[in-house]
Amino acid sequence: MTTPEQSLLSDRFSQKEYEERKHQQRSLYVRNWLNSIFIVISALAMIGVVVFSDSEIGTMACYCLALLAVVVKMVEVMIRMSGFKRNSYDTRRNHTA
Repeated sequence: MTTPEQSLLSDRFSQKEYEERKHQQRSLYVRNWLNSIFIVISALAMIGVVVFSDSEIGTMACYCLALLAVVVKMVEVMIRMSGFKRNSYDTRRNHTA
């Protein structure tokens, strides 16, 4: 026996689940791109340190490139951690309800 209120709640819940999954997929897409950029920049920085080991300016530029890679990785981690916080909050809320 399904009442109209239960049907409406079910539709809202499924809509909320759909939006949450869509958000997770979008953030996963962005995180994958950021990880790819991190890997490329890191590889260039490591290769550059070896190639420009004689030049002080070249080595410094490669260190700056490595710092940029670290910043890109930190942004990716912040996106990942925001998802953990949301999932943790939703899990606690579902267990108390």
